[in-house]
Amino acid sequence: MANLFLQFAYQKNNKFWDKQSVKLDSVSVRVVKDSGTAANLFNTGKVDYAALTSENLSRFTNNKALHQITTPTIGYLSMNFNRSATANVHLRRAIAESFDKGKFAKNVLKDGSTALNGLVPSNLSTNPKTGKDYRKDTGNLITFNPTDAKAEWAKAQQELGKSSLTLTLLTADTEDAKNAGEFLQGQIESHLPGVHITLKSIPVAQRIALERSGDYDIAFGTWAPDFDDPINFLDVYQSTGQLNFSKYNSKAYDADLAKIHGSLASQPEARYQAIQQAETRMIKTDVAIAPVYQVGLSYVQNPKTSGLSIIPFGSTVNYQYIEVK
Repeated sequence: MANLFLQFAYQKNNKFWDKQSVKLDSVSVRVVKDSGTAANLFNTGKVDYAALTSENLSRFTNNKALHQITTPTIGYLSMNFNRSATANVHLRRAIAESFDKGKFAKNVLKDGSTALNGLVPSNLSTNPKTGKDYRKDTGNLITFNPTDAKAEWAKAQQELGKSSLTLTLLTADTEDAKNAGEFLQGQIESHLPGVHITLKSIPVAQRIALERSGDYDIAFGTWAPDFDDPINFLDVYQSTGQLNFSKYNSKAYDADLAKIHGSLASQPEARYQAIQQAETRMIKTDVAIAPVYQVGLSYVQNPKTSGLSIIPFGSTVNYQYIEVK
């Protein structure tokens, strides 16, 4: 029988500048692909920390070991601007307004995720003048609105000269991605009569390869920032950006980015306003992508351990300050 997981260990570095803060001599890490296996390892006392997916959350209801937080990672739909149907802004807006994000986060994911109505998530950045959270300050740019979605679909039908469409929704083959695909398929088809969604779930590397080559209609994916600045999200959609798989191309948006990186770089308040303008243009006006949710993280931690911290950027878990009681 094949091994269910890979295993390696971190050893304390006695030459580390802050070695006195490191309480453990070593940390054993098990790389497990299946969340159910991770949950079993935790329940049998073989691991002290395990990340969970929605399928295993019910096993830890009312359990003090369960923790839930939101992360700066987002889930979204990318729509191919080089396909005739999804190049139509009315169709893109119809799709973006046709699914209930709150219902998806609460009833499907159930892991602390929340609905996202813009490109930039909550708790990432603040207004340099007022200190208000960027997402709250900028507001909702595109929301679940089935009435308007149907009106936009009617406009798209007229412009495209078609009463019905069949589109393929590409997802990774992970549990959460497949659940997202099934939910979005049901919502889009229910609220946009005549739009038919075919699901295609494949390994994430293959999904990215198809997006990169432009061989897709709609793709569900996630994006995790490297640092706490909205520009880390906005830069992806610069017209010649290597990760701009949707091929969104806007001279006005590119000009916004040029100002943010150039003349406004040393003017925090003006730069912040330019970032808001760029995001509004990209999401509300052009509907370059359809935001779905801000990713939550559910995990179980042995109550006998303390000092474990979750890092929003880069590696997820910081082991430096962990202690075992």
